[in-house]
This record gives sequence, structure tokens and C-alpha cells, in this order.
Amino acid sequence: MPPYRDIAEEIARVAGTTAPPDRTSQAYADWATDRLSLAAALIEAAFARAGWLAVYVGGGVLQFHLGGAGYQTGDLDMVVAQPSGNAVPRTELADVMRRLGARPGGSRHWVFGEPPTELLVEIPSHEIPVETDRVEMPGDLVLTMDAVEHVIVGRIIEFHNTGNADYALQAIQALRALRDTLDRGRLNRCIAAERVSQAAGIIAALAERPGSITVHLLAFAYDMLRGKHPWCDLRDPRCGPVGRRQ
Repeated sequence: MPPYRDIAEEIARVAGTTAPPDRTSQAYADWATDRLSLAAALIEAAFARAGWLAVYVGGGVLQFHLGGAGYQTGDLDMVVAQPSGNAVPRTELADVMRRLGARPGGSRHWVFGEPPTELLVEIPSHEIPVETDRVEMPGDLVLTMDAVEHVIVGRIIEFHNTGNADYALQAIQALRALRDTLDRGRLNRCIAAERVSQAAGIIAALAERPGSITVHLLAFAYDMLRGKHPWCDLRDPRCGPVGRRQ
């Protein structure tokens, strides 16, 4: 097993940085975003040293692209696999995480640091995304992350399957904020692969709709998706629930 002390020391430093006092400030958003992404890059470096593949996934990818504005997550999600694509044995994975200074927080969770700013890491699976991006980080590190377009579509899938308003709002916010930088071809490939074109059309229309998007409007949109309301153009403020604030 290769040594990990240098990476463990860097992770401890990153996890122990002091948070700005105002949680609503841009300074706090920058701190939270930089802390998560740098810790993810360090963990990826450790896994690479072990001979494994690792990709930063989930809400942290959205937070990275949005700069923490309007969306922040408390978890750092990584998927990890052997070069063959098979899962890393949990005993080997746990050993590396322990050497990095983490303590177990569940069957697939680990914790760095101490409350109230402990760093929570989840390693949910070994499913490496098909399309990824590589981002240069401080200290000659490189962070491999899931394509933000794929993460957005993941939120759309949740809306399609459950009507989850939080995930729908996250997708809408991302489409609005990143409208000029998204890879539309990649986004459309993800939508087609997951067969959620109707749900994606609803979310896209709501992203173009002026004003705020309420849970009542999202519930109406979900009912429309399920055939409980006639279809209308959700970009138009006149399309929505009647007799309720939209």
C-alpha cells in the first residue's frame, strides 16, 4: 500500500479551514465551494495512487459550476472503481480512507474533521460516468468531475419519477445560470439516453419563464406531465394553477 501521509495532511488542512461567519455571504459560498472541490481533488489523487479511477459527482458538481450561488451541499460525493470498471473491495477502500484521516460514518460514508464544519464524503457506487470534465486545481491537482449536463439531467429524472420540487428547482436554476456555457449536444444526449424528453421540456420551459418558480407551479407542471392537466406553454405566465399563487 503506497503512503498517503502527504495527502492526509492536505485534506486535514482543507477540512480545518475556518468558515466565514455570514453563511449568506458570497465569501461563505466561495469557501464552501472551494473546500469541497479541493478536498475532492485530493481524494481523487489518493485513489489514483492506489490505482483506482475516481470521479466527483452529485450536487457538488452543480455547486462548483454555480459558484455556490443559490445552491450548496454539505456532502462530497465520489464514485470510485478499479481500472476494469469493477467495484473496489470495501475493505481496501476503507483502509485508504482511514489512512487519509477519515472515520467511518456508515456503510458508504466517511467524515473528515470535526463539527460544526466536518467534511462528509459519500462513495455511493463504482459507476463511472460516460462523459467527464477535468479541471485544474491549485497545487498541481486535477479534479475529474461528472459533466454538469448529466447532473442536471439527473435532477430532471428525479422530477420525472417523483415530482421532487427541490431537484426541479435545482435544474431550473442551473439552466438559467449556465445557459450560455452548457454543452447543448451533451445535454440532449443525456436526455435522450435517459428517455425524459417530456420532463426535460417542462423544466426547460420553466427555466425560460419570467419570475420565480413556486412549488404550486411545479406541482401543476408535474400533473401536466402525468396527464392530469392539458398541456400548455409553461413559458407563458398565464399557464399554471388557477386560483393559487404561482
